[in-house]
Amino acid sequence: YRRVWRHHTAKRTNPHYATGFIRHRRREQAILIQRINKARLMKARQNFVFVAHDISNAFPSPGHDGMDTVIKREAPGDVRFLRQRYRRSRVHMRGRTGEKRTYRIGCGATQGDTISPPIFNATYEGPIETWNSRQEDRAEGQLLIGIHPFSGQSYNTSLTTFADDGGKMHNKFQNPQELKHKVVKSDEDFSAGLQQEEMKQNVDKKNVVPRFLGRRAQGFMQQVLALG
Repeated sequence: YRRVWRHHTAKRTNPHYATGFIRHRRREQAILIQRINKARLMKARQNFVFVAHDISNAFPSPGHDGMDTVIKREAPGDVRFLRQRYRRSRVHMRGRTGEKRTYRIGCGATQGDTISPPIFNATYEGPIETWNSRQEDRAEGQLLIGIHPFSGQSYNTSLTTFADDGGKMHNKFQNPQELKHKVVKSDEDFSAGLQQEEMKQNVDKKNVVPRFLGRRAQGFMQQVLALG
């Protein structure tokens, strides 16, 4: 299955923001990009907030209809072969009394499946693109625009993902109330995108890290803590 998938996707262009389970890309790249963003914004004395997101149950979570769509797009010659990997999968479980049960996989792929990560990544791209398109200030300003050293193409570096983990840098807010509005709006847009593929955020693992700069920074931070 893995070899067939790689045959069809050998020349696939992966999104610039994605680093997890992609050949020749490492999580350190995503970390470095966000550290550079932070340094740029601090140098420019702009307020910013970094929000880290996590997906509940990641690989087992996408709906099979969405995964089917990905396989039809990426591997049109082997759709039936690849989709049976999860459509016909079963899990065998034994209860405390020794009773055995067999369950059909209703969503996602089985744990440890070799093609689960790349199919998840390709399915996850849809919600990410929806999230980006719904953001009212998608570019987040020129300070978060990066230029590719070879192609000269510009990219919005405010978003980076590593498999099911994602990080989004926001700026363009002046006070805690505007910060809260921006984070809530981003959260709603992200959840709306995930819902398309029957996925959800793991809100318990979400982290919001704000940074205010300037004379009123300390007071603003105290207000943020009060807002929760």
